[in-house]
Amino acid sequence: MARIGQLRHRATFEVLEASRDPVDGAEVEQWLPAFTTAGELLELRGREYLAAREVHSEVVAKLTIRYRAEIDPLRWRVTVDGTTYDIEHVVDLAGRRRYLELLLSVIE
Repeated sequence: MARIGQLRHRATFEVLEASRDPVDGAEVEQWLPAFTTAGELLELRGREYLAAREVHSEVVAKLTIRYRAEIDPLRWRVTVDGTTYDIEHVVDLAGRRRYLELLLSVIE
């Protein structure tokens, strides 16, 4: 579990929203900022990276934040230190709704 002092990175979360174009009525998807929070970003290397690759082939980082119920890997992404990541998997650490661990892949 992360201690408060370890949550030193600023993570900005965005949600994918669909709306209708007023001119032609076509559906338009756009990323809208949702919230910014503190988190601990760890780049996965060596053994931890290989273990993560077995389940998620493109996972390159792990972000730990305080619990947020609304995060859905299918509709959310996160930017940390200028790098934007897709959220591959969300884990409620220890099932206690205190911290979330997000497995991330870089958006290319």
